[in-house]
Amino acid sequence: MRSLIGAVLVSTTLVGATSAFAADLPVKAPPMAVDTVYNWTGFYVGVNAGYGWANSEIDPAGTNTFCNPLLGGCGPGVFPGGIPADVASARAVPPAISPNARGGLVGGTIGYNKQFGSWVAGLEADLAWANITGSDTRTGAPVSLTGPAVPGTSFIGTASASTQIRDFGTVRGRLGYTPSAALLLYGTGGLAYGQVSSSATITEASIGPCGFGSCPFTPAVASTSSTRVGWTLGAGAEYRFMGQWSLKAEYLYYDLGRLGYAFSPLASTGACGPALPCPFTSVNVTSSSSDIRGSIIRIGLNYSFGNYGIINARY
Repeated sequence: MRSLIGAVLVSTTLVGATSAFAADLPVKAPPMAVDTVYNWTGFYVGVNAGYGWANSEIDPAGTNTFCNPLLGGCGPGVFPGGIPADVASARAVPPAISPNARGGLVGGTIGYNKQFGSWVAGLEADLAWANITGSDTRTGAPVSLTGPAVPGTSFIGTASASTQIRDFGTVRGRLGYTPSAALLLYGTGGLAYGQVSSSATITEASIGPCGFGSCPFTPAVASTSSTRVGWTLGAGAEYRFMGQWSLKAEYLYYDLGRLGYAFSPLASTGACGPALPCPFTSVNVTSSSSDIRGSIIRIGLNYSFGNYGIINARY
């Protein structure tokens, strides 16, 4: 009995000593959870680069303005036998030319955001150097000219054009939502502008006799260059990282309006023979182009001067 009581006392003493020693050991704290909150309010600057394309269409059209001072002036009645040669020449002008442009652009961005809870509103402006270029050439089908003075004669026309956007910029509003602290999804729209240049050439040639000779032509040419102003709409996403830095990707659709051309006339300069003496102007060429519209996709890197912080540090 004495042995049993002694064993119980020793065990009790050892348990107490072990508990006291454990109480003196350091306790490891649980991991701390940290929530990082970004404040999108403030000015920002950045750079961007991307790819753009433009859809344009030049629609040359010939008007019946046959002129020959040696045959009495202008009009269809001055052609030998009363047959308006300009009708065939006008119909030989090719259909629409589509110098759809493609190319890259790179530029800079400046803007300001204001955050209201989970919503962010702002204003952004950017300007990029662009090399969005394209060209096209079309040849029309031969058009026959019939009549006693020029039997077996036909005309064939070729049209070519090129278009280039050399600068592109926007001034846009932005309205976005932050599904998380670091991510901004936004829609955007506003003014777009760009330096657009374009040129076109219309040539014709005769097939077969033209009177008693041939009918070579000087080409009709036109060019234009101006800063076009229009509008743009788009959407994008921006992600904050490393404090003030953010990456964005966006799509923009733009419309820069309509370009107009003033062509010189198609004129014959060769020796056309007694039935059709030279020089003569067989057709005046006019044109109108479709709206210069297209799309841009690009990525950007921004630096924000707004604040960000760490809140809700908790265990």
